Amino acid sequence: MHPMRRKDRQITDLAAIRALLQSEDVLHLALCADGKPYVVPMSYGFTLRDDGRLTLHLHCAREGRKLDILRKNPAVCFEISRKVRLAYDEALIDSTQQVLFEEVQDGYYCGH
Repeated sequence: MHPMRRKDRQITDLAAIRALLQSEDVLHLALCADGKPYVVPMSYGFTLRDDGRLTLHLHCAREGRKLDILRKNPAVCFEISRKVRLAYDEALIDSTQQVLFEEVQDGYYCGH
């Protein structure tokens, strides 16, 4: 994984990470199939252990494109955006996103 360039925006506090995960409903899961990106919005649940290990719980069918892609290439990325309020004369408010790169481990992806 590449280090984050803007360390001042990195979220490392587990309570803040948990609050972000609890406050949102949808993540965007990015996969790569034959060199082409495939991004799908998904509802999620999660388990965040005290040691910082995050497990995402994603609902999907036991067969399908996502699982076919994961079996060939377990490298994934996901993004969670906070709901954003826009003001015409102001900058974006309440805007936060966290992008994480991970590898799905066999037996820990959708359908199990």
